[in-house]
Amino acid sequence: MMKCFLFFVIVLFFSFTSCGNSTHGDKGELLLSIAENEIISPVQEVFSHVNIMPSFPGGDTSLKQWLQTNLEYPTSAMEFCIEGKVEVRFIVNPDGSISNAQIKRGLTPDLDKEALRLINQMPDWVPGLLDGTSVPVWYSLPIIFQLNTH
Repeated sequence: MMKCFLFFVIVLFFSFTSCGNSTHGDKGELLLSIAENEIISPVQEVFSHVNIMPSFPGGDTSLKQWLQTNLEYPTSAMEFCIEGKVEVRFIVNPDGSISNAQIKRGLTPDLDKEALRLINQMPDWVPGLLDGTSVPVWYSLPIIFQLNTH
């Protein structure tokens, strides 16, 4: 019985260690797939704080102007005079593109939807830098909905 168990353990060990073309690695290292001869990169860490934070092209003034120009106030919110702030969280990728937009603090479904639409159609940002290298960075942005009551 002991010999059978030992044989099973040895066979099991070799079946797990003999896969020479595996692309699974430890601690995010880059691996070369022997079968396909390609480099597979791990999922990149997304940072919250970096040396230089991402920025909208042209700075904060350009960002405010872009938001005001492109914001489409939902009719339902206008009818009920709903105003307030929706906070959106998103990733500014190393190439400046925006991804993973999500509501951090919402107001109403319509206003939340509009805030996400705005973020997802933004032009590329200037990416964040960590030690001189562009990296993905989480960024939070309040979208303020305010009706003109003049």
